[in-house]
Amino acid sequence: MATKSPKTPEEEPDRFLKIMQFQSWFFVGILLIDVLIIAIRGLTLGNGLFGGLTDESLLIGLFCMIGTGLSFGLSYQIQATPARRKNLFQTYYISIALVGIIAIFVLAAYQW
Repeated sequence: MATKSPKTPEEEPDRFLKIMQFQSWFFVGILLIDVLIIAIRGLTLGNGLFGGLTDESLLIGLFCMIGTGLSFGLSYQIQATPARRKNLFQTYYISIALVGIIAIFVLAAYQW
């Protein structure tokens, strides 16, 4: 079954906006799973609810919070100012690329 192309040019950015919001909720889900793993690890070790907190857990949480903030913030700005959509989408792609590059360098420095 062929996919339908958007009828107006305004419908295409709405699809990207939904992708951005889905990615934001995805980051929130990863963060909640990380907090759940921390709590389970802490309770099984007998160190209390957050006794299983490690550096890796903090880095995952920080990365997810930064990604969530960028995605939710830019999606709100795109909804609030439709005239600047193209510029804000480019800003979104650049910010996600930079966060990914920083995450790769942090992981490489941590492994080294």
